Amino acid sequence: MEVRIMKNLVFMTMATSLVFSSQRVSARFFEDSDKIFEKEQKTLISNESVKTDLYKTFDIKDSGTESGGVAFSQQTTVSRPFKGTWTLQSNNAEGKLTLDLYNKSVTGMTFDGDGVKCYGTIYIGMTVGLSVRIDECLITECQPNGNKATVKFVGGRDGNTYQAILTYNPTTKKITVSDCQRLGDEEFGECYVTDGLVFSK
Repeated sequence: MEVRIMKNLVFMTMATSLVFSSQRVSARFFEDSDKIFEKEQKTLISNESVKTDLYKTFDIKDSGTESGGVAFSQQTTVSRPFKGTWTLQSNNAEGKLTLDLYNKSVTGMTFDGDGVKCYGTIYIGMTVGLSVRIDECLITECQPNGNKATVKFVGGRDGNTYQAILTYNPTTKKITVSDCQRLGDEEFGECYVTDGLVFSK
């Protein structure tokens, strides 16, 4: 009888120990799970913060796809559009526009026939009957601003100073001349650079 009682006591003690041990394991498991979940949340928040900062820095827009894809916003303004060579061709005229509105790197010829560095040259050749009349203008001053630039140039035929606006089209890469006017007190002038000329790349 005593042996049976002792066996029962030992069994109950072992069962109680197992229950408490199981409870401790369960508590530790849930505690560790909470820590892991909290760490994952902090990581996600940190990643979203980095993602937001990255998108702001590089002007990236989220595409909203499940895969997390991104779409880069298209820039409509080229950083330095007014540098290079463009040409013009029509029934009675041909032209060439050579520009570097950011540095005086273009070599041109003055009205007196001297070579000089300038911001660009505007060459226009007009066919009149059987002859070709040429006007090569030197850009001496400029104010580039995005896709537009105000330029001052000296006419190759009369030596007068003119001003015009050049507009760059980033889609077609063409440059259009507008608002051309003669400056100074000269009453008459002869310049072949006129409004509406379109130079192509």
